[in-house]
Amino acid sequence: MPSKKDEASFAAFLEPSGICLVEYRRERDGIQIIRRHSDASRLPGLADAGERVAELITKMGVQQSRLSVAVRGFGSTYQIMMLPPAEPAILGPVVRRELARLNPDMPSPRVDYVLGGQFDRRRRERPEGGTPQREVLVGAAPEIAVSAFGEELALAGIELDHLTLLPQVLQRLYESGNASRDPEALFIDLPGGPVIGFFHESQLRLVVEPPVTGDDDLSTRAQVISEHVDRGNLFLRQQFRGVELSRLLIAVKEEESAAFLDSLGEQLNLPVETFPGPVSDPGVLACIGTVLDAEAEKGLNLSPFAESPEDKKERARRRLVTLTAIAVSAVAVLWAFFTVAATLRLSSTVEESRKVAVERMSQLAPLRIVAAERQKNAQSRTYLRRVRAGDVQIQGFIRALLRATPPGIQLTNLGLQRSGDEWSVTLTGSGYGETGADVLLAIDRFFHAIPREMTVHDLVLTDLNDAPASQFGAAMRFTMTFVLSAPAEPRQ
Repeated sequence: MPSKKDEASFAAFLEPSGICLVEYRRERDGIQIIRRHSDASRLPGLADAGERVAELITKMGVQQSRLSVAVRGFGSTYQIMMLPPAEPAILGPVVRRELARLNPDMPSPRVDYVLGGQFDRRRRERPEGGTPQREVLVGAAPEIAVSAFGEELALAGIELDHLTLLPQVLQRLYESGNASRDPEALFIDLPGGPVIGFFHESQLRLVVEPPVTGDDDLSTRAQVISEHVDRGNLFLRQQFRGVELSRLLIAVKEEESAAFLDSLGEQLNLPVETFPGPVSDPGVLACIGTVLDAEAEKGLNLSPFAESPEDKKERARRRLVTLTAIAVSAVAVLWAFFTVAATLRLSSTVEESRKVAVERMSQLAPLRIVAAERQKNAQSRTYLRRVRAGDVQIQGFIRALLRATPPGIQLTNLGLQRSGDEWSVTLTGSGYGETGADVLLAIDRFFHAIPREMTVHDLVLTDLNDAPASQFGAAMRFTMTFVLSAPAEPRQ
């Protein structure tokens, strides 16, 4: 009979072909695997997977447990998107709308995303070209399935901390084992089928799952892998102006490692090396990647008990407001105490000073009238000069704005507010096109054309909503804000 333990931490990798479950302990020098368990029984759905995992953990005699899970299949999906920079309140609805468009058959998807680096193919400084797009890894799974999975675990007293997808596991493993900025590929031979991740500048750019089965001989599997590595290399070359893969890292069963290295090395014109680290079993490696994503500051989490990014941000905002209010209140009490004490000590001095000031002010009254008139005249002249200069500058700004507006964009409202030599600008308009992608492309062109035609900073897309399309296929309303350093003059 297994001995009872107070609390334990587990990680699991789930796919329709089976389960890999590990118990681990976080130590200073890394993650120590205490024990592992594999179950190759077929899993029809996430609810069955939750029941199976709960049964395995219960048999280990653990009273309280925390679990992090990585999932492949079971109706889950992922997508690497390129989107303009925006606030989470705007980016979240855009991500969900695009995911629903790409997966119309997924009922009530649970969605989460992580932001990657900026995506700029031109490889040069371009201050006049605006901000490059950002890579966004989006993951989703049916809400009903993940809720049923969480409920099965909760019935067994297991706390589900984190539920992520395989591409995010690849990203975390690559960061922990190599994290080179050179173009590289990582091949993991998982029980349910291999997966290859292609990286550039330490960021996951492409995920490929070759159709290789365990019944194929090693030479055939290696040939299929090499073909997909060549295709991934072609993708990187096209996306990043001629870059080439510098290395292929592999994680396979220990008994097949040497043969895979030899076979792939013969078929590929690049170095092939074993993935660094002591773990050789691919399923256990996927579990470790799951733990790394759960421990990260911002991971991809589809757990039914996890907060959305918008809820987390709102909770953090409320906490910050509360702490700020407490600090301000404490400072105000201290300030009031010292102010009252100082006032009592200086009351007599203030009264004497007041009498002296009244006497001197009566003597300066005629001079104050003359000074006030001169100041009024100077302010009037300055105001008239600024009005004349502002009219010329505004004309240049309007011409630059017309040049920046592409086809498919209609501006409906323009707000200008001057502060010194700068203008705060608010633009409201609509984008039209045959499809939603055409509308987003038109808005993106307008977004990047503004800094080319005028000198601006703090350019932000603050609002983006669907609008009635009328005679067009699709339409969206948008709002942009930016600060104009000096309204543009006409270009020669």
